[in-house]
Amino acid sequence: MQTVMQVFEDIRPRLNLAPNPPFENFAAFELKRYLMENRLKFCVLAVDSKTIKDAYDKLPKRKGEYA
Repeated sequence: MQTVMQVFEDIRPRLNLAPNPPFENFAAFELKRYLMENRLKFCVLAVDSKTIKDAYDKLPKRKGEYA
């Protein structure tokens, strides 16, 4: 998360974004719903390796969460 915040800080002035943006930690199915229900000016999505591995390992039976 530290790296993501640093990247955001580096580009924030060029995009004219407010400092200290809100951030959330969502499960895959919650993230999709949040993005569909909220109009965003700018979004950074960071996914950890454990989540990526889970998605690939369980994709056939949990496809709805990651689609």
